[in-house]
Amino acid sequence: MSLDVLRGITVVGMILVNNSGGKLSYDSLQHSAWNGLTLCDLVFPFFLFIMGVSTYIALGKFHFQASGSVVRKILKRTLVILCIGWAIHWFHFICDGDFFPFAHLRLTGVLPRIALCYCVVSFVALYVNHKYIGWIIGCLIAGYAVLLCIGNGYAPDDTNLLAIIDRNVLGADHLYHKSPIDPEGLTSTLSAIAHTLIGFCCGKIILAKEALEQKTLKLFVAGFILMACGFVLTEALPLNKRIWSPTFVLVTCGLAAMLQSVLIYFIDMKEKGMSRGEFDNVCRAVGGWAKLADENAKDKDTLALLRWLDESQQADKLFENQQLLRQPIVRNGRQAAVGYCPEVWEKWE
Repeated sequence: MSLDVLRGITVVGMILVNNSGGKLSYDSLQHSAWNGLTLCDLVFPFFLFIMGVSTYIALGKFHFQASGSVVRKILKRTLVILCIGWAIHWFHFICDGDFFPFAHLRLTGVLPRIALCYCVVSFVALYVNHKYIGWIIGCLIAGYAVLLCIGNGYAPDDTNLLAIIDRNVLGADHLYHKSPIDPEGLTSTLSAIAHTLIGFCCGKIILAKEALEQKTLKLFVAGFILMACGFVLTEALPLNKRIWSPTFVLVTCGLAAMLQSVLIYFIDMKEKGMSRGEFDNVCRAVGGWAKLADENAKDKDTLALLRWLDESQQADKLFENQQLLRQPIVRNGRQAAVGYCPEVWEKWE
């Protein structure tokens, strides 16, 4: 639920930013001209972070095992997103009377970047041992930082190595025409992939077999560390959305993780837990309240009291102390599962 709320907040931000009144809008609702960070600059990175979390959840249903059907789904979704992005650019030319703009149709953009990040992260999740993903993130961010430093990466002109690589690979006619630097260029997508992988790792934290309080705290601390590291490094590597700088990745991922943990606290935590009707429905679906109780819960005193109560009182006591519930509790209509069990989820329609 909290992830859906974060996605909804980001969509609202996108609508507000895209309909803010142009040059007459507030500065915070405009993208930074070059270095810097505004509220507007948070929308796209939040989407990539959410996609990383969602990718972990989606592929977890298949135990991160590659199969023909899973690979086809990934490739199909990637192609569909790419085609939608290109179709949007094409429609812009159609409105101007150019029905066949293929010689100068922009190949980069928001949706193409989302498609590429999703595809790469999905295949990394399937074919790479997850203990190495942190190293991949570090290498991508460090390597990209070196590229910016040696390649005049912060220059907002044609001498920027990012612009040179993009022009040589895709051709100038297929890039963003309003500035020398394509804000969704092919080269800077390397940093965006690291960004999405961080979201993927946060998804792993969220679905870990731990108490929800522990996971929430761990996610918040991880987000704070990312944000702090990003701000500390801004003297050497300024925040810059247009080149998706390493510090931009760290700060925006940190902010997204912290906001996600806050939403989990206020929405998903047991104190704000299920209604009595929801609790009873889940009990029936899993075969009784006993299967909902977490034997490793931190609240040992209440857990001990629960065991000694009369059977007629135990369900009521568990409902009143939802910090004792196993997590996550996943529902699909009248079906429900307790704990991390993707083998059950994948059988649901």
